[in-house]
Amino acid sequence: MLRTINPYSTLSDEELLARITESTLADEQLHEYFFYVKCAPLLKYIARKIFKYNDSTQLMGEFYVFLSNNNWDVLRKWEKKNDATLYSYIARCATNYFLRRESIERRRQEKEIHTSTPGTIEILGSIIEEEEIDKLPVWQAYKKLKERDREVLRLLVIEENKVLSVAEELWKYIDSNQDISQLTPKRIQGTISMVKHRAQLALMEELKKLTKN
Repeated sequence: MLRTINPYSTLSDEELLARITESTLADEQLHEYFFYVKCAPLLKYIARKIFKYNDSTQLMGEFYVFLSNNNWDVLRKWEKKNDATLYSYIARCATNYFLRRESIERRRQEKEIHTSTPGTIEILGSIIEEEEIDKLPVWQAYKKLKERDREVLRLLVIEENKVLSVAEELWKYIDSNQDISQLTPKRIQGTISMVKHRAQLALMEELKKLTKN
């Protein structure tokens, strides 16, 4: 039985670019091929390498906006430069975009951690010896967290362990199919640091809910 060939797969980069930038949203088959077939490996790579999760579907909407913004400005710039294949050009631009976005988001989270609730994390690290610990709002908020966030804060904040000393124990809570033994210490610390920031934000969100009630 002959395998059906997608008509768009035979287009040259120039032809595909023209069809994408000049087509309307009604051309669903073209967009489905371009975003869900041709660019699927790129999004999977970005999801795993930058955001440490396996499901890339949640990036699709943002990826579409990134490429289609300002009348497909990103793609049209390739037409002017044309110094690489269309796919490799898109891969470079998209990877840089998501790296910048992740970096900005991480800095925003760090700033929120240090400014929105001063001392909260430090308090969590010092309350373990309190006799009436269950009455403290920060501890009540801590107990409401997901297991992953609780364990991250327990190991890194309450017990004050070094990241690399508990990395293997924490790795099971990280949505990544990468073998930790194959990663550099810097890469491990960066990944776990991001998870720690998210756990701290989750703690403060729960604390805000408690203070509002």
